[in-house]
Amino acid sequence: MTATTQVLKKLQLLQELVGKQKDSDEVLEATIAKLLHYELEKLQGRQNQIREKLNAFEERYHLKTEEFSRQFREGKLGDDMDFFEWSALAEIHQELSQKLAEVEQVNNGSADLDVAQ
Repeated sequence: MTATTQVLKKLQLLQELVGKQKDSDEVLEATIAKLLHYELEKLQGRQNQIREKLNAFEERYHLKTEEFSRQFREGKLGDDMDFFEWSALAEIHQELSQKLAEVEQVNNGSADLDVAQ
């Protein structure tokens, strides 16, 4: 069993146990907030790494990533291997941005968690 699977099983069990509680548990809430903060920092670090790589492509080709992505999708730039890498990095950066927004929203308490996920 992989470590990720074990973590997910523990989280699932914790979800079941917490779901049965009638009162709030401040220690548990603080612990979960710290874990979310930790994951948020990891995502931000990964996003910063990707942003640095995107910046390098932007400097090399004198083109902003947004404009590059549009032109690449329209087939105006060709099949250079750099362009495929740049495109993949742009997609990863966008996905990380969305995930960061979700985590920040939940961490700030402005969204309800869907416990059925």
